[in-house]
This record gives sequence, C-alpha cells and structure tokens, in this order.
Amino acid sequence: MKRRPFAWLFVAIISAAGSVYLLGNANVQLWDRDEPRFAQTSRQMLNSGDWVVPRFLDTVRTAKPVLIYWCQATSMSFLNDNAFAARLPSVLAVVLTLALLGIVITREAGSNRGLWTIFIFSSCTLAIGAAKMCLTDSVLLLFITISQLCIYRIWKYGGGIVTVLLLGVSIGLAGLTKGPVAIGVNLTTIAALCLFGWRWPGVDRGPLSGRQFAIITGATLLIVAIVVGPWMYLIEQRVPGFISGSFQNDVVNRIASGQEGHWGPPGYYTLAVWVTFFPWSLLIPAAIVTGWRNRHQPATRFALAALIGPWVMFELFATKLPHYVLPTYPALAYLTADMLLRASRASIRDLRSRAFLGLVWIGALVVILVGSVPWAMLIYAKQFDLLSIVAASLAMVTGIMMGVGAAIRFTCAQPLGAARALGLGMFSLVALVYAMFLPRYEPLRISARVAEIISEQGGHGQFGYMIDYKEPSLAFHQGGGLREQKVDDYLNQSAPAQWPRWIVTTRRVWEATRDDVRVQWNIIGSVKGVAYNEGGEDEILVLRHH
Repeated sequence: MKRRPFAWLFVAIISAAGSVYLLGNANVQLWDRDEPRFAQTSRQMLNSGDWVVPRFLDTVRTAKPVLIYWCQATSMSFLNDNAFAARLPSVLAVVLTLALLGIVITREAGSNRGLWTIFIFSSCTLAIGAAKMCLTDSVLLLFITISQLCIYRIWKYGGGIVTVLLLGVSIGLAGLTKGPVAIGVNLTTIAALCLFGWRWPGVDRGPLSGRQFAIITGATLLIVAIVVGPWMYLIEQRVPGFISGSFQNDVVNRIASGQEGHWGPPGYYTLAVWVTFFPWSLLIPAAIVTGWRNRHQPATRFALAALIGPWVMFELFATKLPHYVLPTYPALAYLTADMLLRASRASIRDLRSRAFLGLVWIGALVVILVGSVPWAMLIYAKQFDLLSIVAASLAMVTGIMMGVGAAIRFTCAQPLGAARALGLGMFSLVALVYAMFLPRYEPLRISARVAEIISEQGGHGQFGYMIDYKEPSLAFHQGGGLREQKVDDYLNQSAPAQWPRWIVTTRRVWEATRDDVRVQWNIIGSVKGVAYNEGGEDEILVLRHH
C-alpha cells in the first residue's frame, strides 16, 4: 500500500474510533460500581491536593495503586470533575494503543495487517467498553502492549538499551496502575514461546547468551524499581501496610478466590469471548487455525504466544471479569486480520464451508437482534418520545445493514468487504446508542436523575445518607456528599438530632418507617428505574429533613 493512502486510512481509523469512544461520555451515567469509585477517588485526590493516598469518601482505597487516579485527577483539573473528564484517560489510552499497534505491526508485517488489526481491535465490544469506562483496563492495556512489543523486539532482534528502558518503564507504570499483572502477562507469553519449541530469543541475530539475558532482566527490574519505588515509599510512610494489603486484595485474593462474587470456572473467558470479541467472534476459530498453520512467521508466532499464554493464566485465576483478558485482544485482532487478508487472496476452506456460511447467517440474525435492543428497552420502559424512537429505529436499521451486508459478502467470498461492514456497522451502532439513546433512556439514569433533584434544591455536595439504594454513582453525581448507611432501619432507630439534611432511600424502606418519623421529612422527588446492581426495578425517594 502506498504511503499516502496508508497514512489517510491510519488517521481515519483512529479518528473514527476516538470519536466513537468520546460520544456520550458526558451524558451517560457512570456504570456499575467501580466507575464511580475510581471517579470519586480521583476527584477527592484533586480537591484535597493529596496525590499520594487514594481515598474513596471516608476510607483509604487500597483496591488499586495510584496511577489511574493521577490520570483522572489531571484530566479533571482541566475539564472539571465530571464523568467526561474521568473517562478521558481511558479514551486516550486506547487511542494511543491503536496508534502504537498500527505503527509497529506495519513495520513488522506490512501496512495491510497494521490497518486491519487496529480496525478489528478498535471495533470489538471489549475494546469499546474499556475505552468508554473510567477503569484501569485501558491505561493498563497501553502499558502491557508496550511491554509485549518490547519483549517481541528482544525475542526477534536481541534487544537494545532503548528497548530495555521502555520495557522497564512500561512494566513499572503498569504496576502503578494495577499491580504485577503485566509481569504475569509477559512471563506467560515467554513461557508459551518456550513451550511451543520456539527458541528464545533472537530469530534474526541468534539466541542471547545467559549473561546478556541476565543483564536485560536485571536492568529491567532495576528500572521497574526506580519507577514504582518512590510512590511505594511515600504511601508506606503515610499508610503503613498499604502495599501488603493491596497485594493481598488485588493479587492473592483474586487468584485464590472469587472476589465480590466474581468467581468463574476455567473456560469462563473461552465462553465470554463470543460476546466480548463481537462482531468478530465467528472468525476466531479460523483465525487461530490459520495462525497455527503460519506459525513459522515471527509476528504470527508471537501473537499466538501473547494470546494463549496469558489467556491460560487468566483462566486459572478464581476471580473473573470479562475485561481482565483485554491485554490478549490485540494479539487476537492481529490473528484475525492476518486470516482475513489471506482469505482475500486465496480461498480459506474454513470461510467457504457450509457450516461457516450457515453460522454467518445465524450471526446476521444475532446482529439484527442486537440492533433491536434499544427498541425492546423502549417498550419495556414505555418511553416513546420522538428522539428515542428515532435513535432506536436508526439502531435497528444499522443492525440490519451490518448483519445482512456482512453475511452477503461472506457468502460471495468477499471477506474484507464483510469485515468492513462489521467494523463500520459496530462503530455506527455504538455511536447511535451513546450519542442519542442512552443519554435519554430514563430507567438507566437513576443516580443522575436523583442527583439533579438534589442539586435543584441546593444540595449538591451536601452530606446525606443512602439507605437501601447504595450506589457509588449517586455519591459521585451528587458531588461526593452522600454516604452509604448500612442500617436500613436507620430512621426508626436513630434520634432526630443524628439525622442529616438529605436521605435517599427506596419506597419499601419509606413505607416501613414509622408515621411519627415520616412527618419530619419532605419527599421532594422520586425516580423509578432499573437498579441494575441490585438486579431489578425500584423507586427511589429523595427526602429532605424539615
């Protein structure tokens, strides 16, 4: 591919991905419980000026090291302490990862593989989800990707001072983001290379001597220590036991037991990948088989090792969440891109079989159903305003065009045309949902709507309790003043002198409250919606003390 067309396509893919990642981030409520915990901790770090000790509300947060809070707090210092600012580092991290992958793969395997790899990876469900949420995963992905590419260079070329420096810095920054997981990913990749009988390292220059290997390892560990050491020293001075507690919580417990109910058996990720790698899931078997057939090529060998080694490690961990395997997805995207390019030049039997083409049309039906989900959500909520109807209708049309268009092209032996339909369709679908649908879909905006009611009454950031409805997202959107009250019968059991000005609670708690207590509170608003962390529909009341 000529340099100018490649440059334009490279910029176009990354720009399209970045735009989709940014859309709706200011107007869509923070999801789950971890997003608001990270965002609120970063807000408090910025407001307090304490950039050493992460705190969530009234407690020290040992769940993660400090770098993600530095990134989000820095973003908030420029853009205010809102959801958009909290999510911006995740967007930038994935965009930088795409740019890095595109450049390195282009140099190693050609511009077509570079472009298709970033197109596939940027448009898969897990990458989009990571980019649009203010968690550690996107920032961690960037540093792990850098470290993996450094290992690839050492394996193939024998390394160098700059490569070793980048390796140590990236592992250190990954450690400041989420502990030693990067080391696990790197070591299992190396183990897979050795286990498969592929000599380590130096395909082009011959294997490194034991002395050279020891020097590289020692230098890398020294750089890692220089990167993580200062903060570790400061945090232990301020909060003795922080490092050991964090290591126990984030490493030992996650390996040995399912934390917070997130347990899964081996094979969990092998099943989840059919959803998290959507819309490319049906291509996974052909991608891995084709990669194995072409494992004599260095880039393909390394991609297989970078996929299989860490994947096995994550499957053995007791605590499982779909996004944990994100660092393996660039390798999976490369193998998928390589397979599609080979299929475009010569018939790959796996993509022409009746079984595969039958699955393609089943997959088209799945895509259509995915595009129809917004309509099902509107019917469930009985929400039929014009803009929501338009957004849901456009999403359905996009799903039909995406699914049917890709199926027709696969049937006509046009794999790259099918891939364009899948990737562009995915970008369009996510853009519609985040820009037009989710910001208006009221059942999923309980916390944001409750926070708006409190703010309208001058209560933004003021102290209060959440009873029964205990969502960190509400604490963040309200300004950080609300706290979880563990006792659901708090109003009946406590004295009026102990009551705060604000209470947010459920209808069932309010109806169980004594009449002599209820007369001392005004209901200034109520919100009905889906409390998805609790797994059901609920009505939330906003109470103000006389």
